[in-house]
Formats: sequence, structure tokens, C-alpha cells
Amino acid sequence: MQIGDFDTVPLRHTQLFRDAKIAMLTHMVLFRMEMTAAAAAEVEEALADLIEANQADIAARQ
Repeated sequence: MQIGDFDTVPLRHTQLFRDAKIAMLTHMVLFRMEMTAAAAAEVEEALADLIEANQADIAARQ
């Protein structure tokens, strides 16, 4: 792993390196989960709009 000009190879098998790696991976997973939740919310909103439009269309035909 390379962080800027800082060489992490000598630290690779230390507890600090493992903790930093886990922290970065945890951050990435949480960020992706937040992005997925936001996308799911957008899909739910679009689906609600579609249902509303379909109901209005059905009501207009009756």
C-alpha cells in the first residue's frame, strides 16, 4: 500500500498497519452502504410516483 510518498512496506506486518487497513475497509463498506441506501430511496420514490400516475390514469378511465 502506498500513501503519497510514504512507504508502508516496512510497516506491513504491524498491528498499526492492520488496524489502519481495517479502518479504511470499514469506511469503504459504510460509504458503499450509504450510497446503496440513497439509490434505493430514489427507486422507492420513483416507484411511488409511478403508482400514483397509474392510479390517476385508472381513475380517469372510469
